[in-house]
Amino acid sequence: MLRKLISNKSHPISLLQKIRGVSSGMDAGVGRGINTDENMKDIEVIPWRKRINSSIENSRHIRGANFIQLATVDMTLPQPKPKNRTVVFRGFLDESDSLKVITDMRSEKASSKQISDDNPYFEVVYWFPHTSEQYRIEGFASLHSGTSGDGGGDGDNVSDMTQVRLAMWNTLRRSAKEQFFWSQPGAKYECDDMKVKETNPSADTNTDYDIPDNFALLLLHPTQVKY
Repeated sequence: MLRKLISNKSHPISLLQKIRGVSSGMDAGVGRGINTDENMKDIEVIPWRKRINSSIENSRHIRGANFIQLATVDMTLPQPKPKNRTVVFRGFLDESDSLKVITDMRSEKASSKQISDDNPYFEVVYWFPHTSEQYRIEGFASLHSGTSGDGGGDGDNVSDMTQVRLAMWNTLRRSAKEQFFWSQPGAKYECDDMKVKETNPSADTNTDYDIPDNFALLLLHPTQVKY
């Protein structure tokens, strides 16, 4: 059985194994069956976004079904090494195929330049245990924080990414927002309520947290998907 996702509306998807008669445009999708002249007419073609949306819906009731594995390469080491971590998938960006993730600009993957303009490449594994489906997604990433030039700012002339970033911040629970006011990730934890309030004056029990510069929207733009 062949299962290859070969479509993307926003970015070109390379064909891992061409299925005769299926284009690489936005209507291409999943090929099922053996690649022979006899059964080509029976191959079902499904856009990858439609298929993964179905996988997400079928696993929505499972705790942790929105966890994905994000792999990058740390190029700052004498010998570059792969790095992997579990992150929360927070949906797609509007009508595009870009995956949304949040991160702290002080975290290892951002502070060590594991994701940067010079090193934007990633691979994601999205595993659905309920249906035993796996998606491997390759592409390039972009970070949008309060200091990135397109993810912060005040006034009427804020960028689209600023608005998307702020909207994402507003969806977080209070406990999730608090983490962005803790001490440097990886350092010994010494944070308490007083320190949080000193860092962010609005951090009391009656008001919400203001969005900090270190809160970043991480967009993952697919260029190749394997199913």
